[in-house]
Amino acid sequence: MYRAIKRVYKKIDLIEQYLLGGIFLLLSIVIFYTIVNRAFGGIGLTWLEEFARSILICTTFYAGCVATSEDRLTKLTLIPDMLSKKKAALLRLVTNLASGLFMLWLGIAAVRNTVNIKFLGMETTTLGIQTWVLYLIMTVGILGLALRMLIGTYDYIQQFRAADDRKLSDQEKFEELKEKGE
Repeated sequence: MYRAIKRVYKKIDLIEQYLLGGIFLLLSIVIFYTIVNRAFGGIGLTWLEEFARSILICTTFYAGCVATSEDRLTKLTLIPDMLSKKKAALLRLVTNLASGLFMLWLGIAAVRNTVNIKFLGMETTTLGIQTWVLYLIMTVGILGLALRMLIGTYDYIQQFRAADDRKLSDQEKFEELKEKGE
């Protein structure tokens, strides 16, 4: 079952990477057009600026999902580096689980807020898009982060089970990093 989840997870991740690439390309074009329009036309198009801002806010969550999937989020490794492999793996497991549960709680709160905003019927100022649509995009991104963190917890459980309880020397740490290609 876990392998099937991982396969689906990788396919979703690949789709998100292409989607993000396209969205960032679109965002770059919109920003470039806005800059040229302001420089040579003297005015900006407010709907275009609002569109760019909305895209940037929404893609932040999906870029976070991709970074989480690839284990590329910024990490502080000072404390785990001082611990034995077993204790460091346990610390990573606990912090990842806590982060995943927090993101799940945040996602559930975002779902409730999105539903409330839908009933208010609010629209964006210049685009006329229902505000709940933008909130829904962010909500899906937050829930995606939670899902990835909780799935990643299983990987940390495997690392914890495989870890021995001795502290690595600097040379052994260097060899491990070399093997990982970092």
